[in-house]
Amino acid sequence: MIGYACLTDIHYINSSANFSGILIGDKKYQDGIAWIESYLFVYEYVFERLNLNRLYGRAINDHKMTIAMRTAMFNITEGTMRQAVYKNGRYYDVSISSMLRNEYFEHKAKGDYEVSAVLKRLVKCIREQKKQ
Repeated sequence: MIGYACLTDIHYINSSANFSGILIGDKKYQDGIAWIESYLFVYEYVFERLNLNRLYGRAINDHKMTIAMRTAMFNITEGTMRQAVYKNGRYYDVSISSMLRNEYFEHKAKGDYEVSAVLKRLVKCIREQKKQ
């Protein structure tokens, strides 16, 4: 096993799911490509197979790669939960973001979800974070 991606709280009446995370545990695949492919698979699964309307997730604001990836995948930040997670002796703010079905298909039609396009945006997001 290379890793896993997790969906929870799949709600068919509200047509939504929580993207609970990705773990790429095999060090040979931690170059970022498997992470991008996992995101793309989850998006396709949620919007094209499960036919849901909304995919949302949470991330600790200090997890810079997760925040950059969400930006590169066109997730919209909806808000921040202040000091919502206690980890390693301190509290962290957590941001909530989402992607809607129509947004997914708009970006897919433009070719925004080709691996090379996502990778370029991810590199740009990481560079912008380093400037801050």
